[in-house]
Amino acid sequence: MLKAGNFSHMNTNKTGIQTLWRQYVLYIRDVKGLSEVTIRNYSNDFETFRDFLNISNIESVSHVERYTVRDYIGWLLKNGFYRSSVSRKLSVIRGYFRYVLSQGIITSNPVPSKNFLVKGRKLPHVMNSLEVERLINAIESCDVSEILQLRDRAMIEILYSAGLRVTELVNIDLSDIDLLVKEVVVTGKGAKQRISFFGEAAVRAIESYLSLARPHLTFDSDQKALFLSKLGERLSVRSIQSRLKKYSAAAGLPGKIHPHKLRHSFATHMLEGGADLRVVQELLGHSDISTTQIYTHVSNRELNKTYRRAHPLAQE
Repeated sequence: MLKAGNFSHMNTNKTGIQTLWRQYVLYIRDVKGLSEVTIRNYSNDFETFRDFLNISNIESVSHVERYTVRDYIGWLLKNGFYRSSVSRKLSVIRGYFRYVLSQGIITSNPVPSKNFLVKGRKLPHVMNSLEVERLINAIESCDVSEILQLRDRAMIEILYSAGLRVTELVNIDLSDIDLLVKEVVVTGKGAKQRISFFGEAAVRAIESYLSLARPHLTFDSDQKALFLSKLGERLSVRSIQSRLKKYSAAAGLPGKIHPHKLRHSFATHMLEGGADLRVVQELLGHSDISTTQIYTHVSNRELNKTYRRAHPLAQE
C-alpha cells in the first residue's frame, strides 16, 4: 500500500527530488565521468521512481523512508517489472541517495543493500512469430496518424528483428544505422558498443519511416536521434512502452506485452531456428553466457511440447 509522506516546513527547493537529481547528474557526468548514454538510461529509471513518489505525494528526499522504498519495490513488481529491472532501478536510486547523504541533506540511505532483492531465474514469456505479426498488423487498425503508424512499425520491426533493449533503441542515432548492409551500431549496458543485424522487413519499415514520416517530426535539422516524438525530440522509453501496450490490446494478445518480450522472443526464435548459443549471446550483448542460457530452457520447453504432441508413445 502506498503511504504519503508527512510534510514539514523544510525548504523543498533545496531538498526537492528533481532539484537534487539535476545536481546528481552533474556529479556523475563531471566527476564520475559517466557517458551521456548511461546518464540517459539512469534518468529513464529515475523517472519511474519520480512517478511513484508523485502518486505517494512525496516531494522531498527527507520524506523518503525505508518503507517508501519497500512500497516502491512492491509497486514495480505489481506492475509487471522483472526482478532484474527492479534491481537495476534500485541501483540507480541507491546511488542517488548515496550522493544526497554525502551532501548532508539526509542522515541515512533509505535504499536497501544490493543483496536485498535476489534476482529470480523465472523463465521469460515469449511471443510466437504469429503473435509478433499480429502485433505489427494491429498498428494499422488503431486510431493513430499515418506518420506515427510508420514510425511505430519501424520501431517494433527493428526491436524484434535485432533483439534490442528498449534503451538501446531510443539511443540509436541516424549515423548508427546502415540500411544497405542491414546493420546498426548499438550502445548497450556500460556504454559497450556492438553491431546488431536486422532483416528485410525492418529495412522496408525504416525506409518508409525515414522518407515519409520522420521529415514531419523533425523541427531541428541537427536532431541526431533515429526515432522522434511528435515534438521532434528523441523518443522516450515510456512512450515506446505505451505504444506497445496500445497495439497489443488492439491485437488481442494475452498477457502484458512490453519491449523486452520482443527481445525474449528474438532470442528464443533464433535458438529454435538453429543459431549457436554463442552467436545469440553476441547478438544480445550479454557479457555472461549464463544470461543467454535461460533462453535454451525456453526453447527446450517448446521442443518438449512439440514432442509430447507429436510422438505416438509420448501421449497418455
